[in-house]
Amino acid sequence: MNTDAPQGWIFQIDLHEFHYRYWGARDVGSDIAPLNREGCTGKDAGVNKNYTFMQVVKLAKNCGANIIVKNGKGKWYLKRCKKGEIQERIEKQACREKPQRRMYEIEWSC
Repeated sequence: MNTDAPQGWIFQIDLHEFHYRYWGARDVGSDIAPLNREGCTGKDAGVNKNYTFMQVVKLAKNCGANIIVKNGKGKWYLKRCKKGEIQERIEKQACREKPQRRMYEIEWSC
């Protein structure tokens, strides 16, 4: 998983261009499950830790998620949050911040 690229870079998956912003050890709250629970493990909406970043981005595109969080145990979580509300929701979740967590905001070009 290469997530060290500069934030302005454009990536492409299945003819959809996107770029992402890395937020660090943050979270915005409620999870959403991928369509048909593809990749989910266990009872929650967490996606298998063995999925690559690009595989999770594809799941995010299919279910309308714009936030991806990888938690300390390795599972991926998809979330949906309006762009203007991200900072506010991060602040509400500040007590849940863990150094192992990584949050990415995905912005689609098309």
